[in-house]
Amino acid sequence: MTIDFADNDVGNNIAGFLCWSIAQDCVSANPVGLPYQARFTYSRFIDAPMYWNRYAINQNTGVVSTLFISHWELATFNGQTVAKETFPLQGGNLGYASVYLMPDTVNNSIVWNTVGMEYSPQLTVDITFSTPNLITFQTQENQFPGFFHSTGVFQAGRNVLGTINIWGTFGAVP
Repeated sequence: MTIDFADNDVGNNIAGFLCWSIAQDCVSANPVGLPYQARFTYSRFIDAPMYWNRYAINQNTGVVSTLFISHWELATFNGQTVAKETFPLQGGNLGYASVYLMPDTVNNSIVWNTVGMEYSPQLTVDITFSTPNLITFQTQENQFPGFFHSTGVFQAGRNVLGTINIWGTFGAVP
C-alpha cells in the first residue's frame, strides 16, 4: 500500500487531524518511498453489518497502525441503495460518523463514490447531508488470478489532495 499526498506537509496534517478525531491510528505519506504492508479483516454475522478492519504495517519500523475499525451495511440515501460505512468518533464518546458510498462498474472494476455523510451524536437526531464526491475508490483484479489493485483518490472539488494504492490478494494470507 502506498499513500501519496499532493503536498506531504498539508496532507499529513489533515490526515493527522482526521485520525485524531476518530481516535484511530494513522499513516502518513510513505517514508523514503517504501510501501506499507496492509492487512484487512472481515467478519459478518447473520442479520448484522459486515465489519471491515484495516491495518498498516510500516516496513521501516514494523509499527502496526489501525487505519479503520468500521462496519458496513446497506442503506438508502436520496432514494437510492448505497453502502453505508460507520465508524466511531473518539471511540464512540463523540458519537459516530458515516459515509454513504454509491457503487458503479467501470471497465470491469468496482468504483465507489461518496455521495453523503452522516453524524450521529449519542442522544440526538442524526445529521445527514449530501457531499460532492470527495473519495473515489476503484478496485479491480489485476493481470494475475486472485490478485487485485485498488486505487483511492481524495479530492476537494477538482483538486486532488492525495492517492492511495493497494495491491493485494483475495483470501487468507499464508
